[in-house]
Amino acid sequence: QLLPISAIDVETVEVTFEENNGQPAYTINLLKGDKLGAALTDVKREYYVFDGWYKGNEKVDKNYIANEDCTLTAQWTPEDYKITFDLSSTFFINKQYKVLNKNILK
Repeated sequence: QLLPISAIDVETVEVTFEENNGQPAYTINLLKGDKLGAALTDVKREYYVFDGWYKGNEKVDKNYIANEDCTLTAQWTPEDYKITFDLSSTFFINKQYKVLNKNILK
C-alpha cells in the first residue's frame, strides 16, 4: 500500500551559511543525516583567499553529515601583494621613502 507523501515523517535540519563577505546569511534545509554535498560551495571576497567553511573551530567539507541545525561560517585570509617600485621613474626622483610596518612614508 502506498502512503501519501504527507503521511511520511521526514525530519530536516537547517544549515545557515554566513559568508562574511558583505552578503546576507542564507539558510537551506537538508534531510537529517544527509551530507552537505553540493550545498557547500566556495565563495568569493575581494582581496581575500577563501579558507573554507567552519562550524565553530571545526572545518567541514562536502562529506559533513548534518544531524542538527547549525551555522557554517566562511573563513578568510587576506591576500598578500608584492609591490615593486621603479626607482628610475620621475615620481621617485629626488624623493625619499621609507617602509615602516608595511606603510610607505614620504
